[in-house]
Amino acid sequence: MRRQRRRCWKDFLAEPTNIWKAAKYLTDSGSSGLARIARLKHQDGYAESCEEISETLQRIYDAWREGKVLSLLSFDVKGAYNGVSRDVLLRRLRQRRIPEVLVKWVETFCSNRSASVVVNGETSRVIDLPQAGLPQGSPLSPMLFLFFNADLVYAWVTGSSASENVAKLQRTVVARAEEWEATSGATFETGKTTLIYFTRNEQRRSDEPIVVKGREVHPKAEAKILGVVFDQELRFKAYAGRIAKRGIQAALALKRL
Repeated sequence: MRRQRRRCWKDFLAEPTNIWKAAKYLTDSGSSGLARIARLKHQDGYAESCEEISETLQRIYDAWREGKVLSLLSFDVKGAYNGVSRDVLLRRLRQRRIPEVLVKWVETFCSNRSASVVVNGETSRVIDLPQAGLPQGSPLSPMLFLFFNADLVYAWVTGSSASENVAKLQRTVVARAEEWEATSGATFETGKTTLIYFTRNEQRRSDEPIVVKGREVHPKAEAKILGVVFDQELRFKAYAGRIAKRGIQAALALKRL
């Protein structure tokens, strides 16, 4: 029986899409390392985001089929790259079982940085930057920021109504987010925190806000998730209109050539 299960598991992992699905169930404390299961990638090397969008949509539709409302809360880190703590980043790389040789390389990459300012041809003296974060413009910075921010980007809960979800978000997600902020050395930009309730039933909607760091965050009709604008009812009319407008502008620009 064990051999049969092992053979079925190997056949399952033979498909790249299935490998990506299995990777979701890895834990930091598990015996399986990140390097043992390949991430689904584009030909240019970047991880596929369409699957993440599809997964988000599937979660919303699953909630609707159960007669529930899915409430999503997204966070924005103030300063982004500048707010990355080197020690926290290294700790999170190790938690995800990144090889130590790469962790040491990243440590060197983020250490011993300095800066100067040039104004009207005059250059200021060089100043050491003890907490420089990740350098802007480096192709490595976006990938490292994903590791730093992987624990908390989007969070969602489901319930019979949006009002019920508010209490869940406040009690669990917001509390965890504030704890994450305290241990990461990062700062949330409350003004860019987004709250949205996904439902097509008006009676289950709510204007009730949540409180993050003492400030109220009111629900919005739209939210940008993984580069796609999601609306409460998943109609995507406004998003399709924006894409069409961009297409028309591009066509007109080409016509002028």
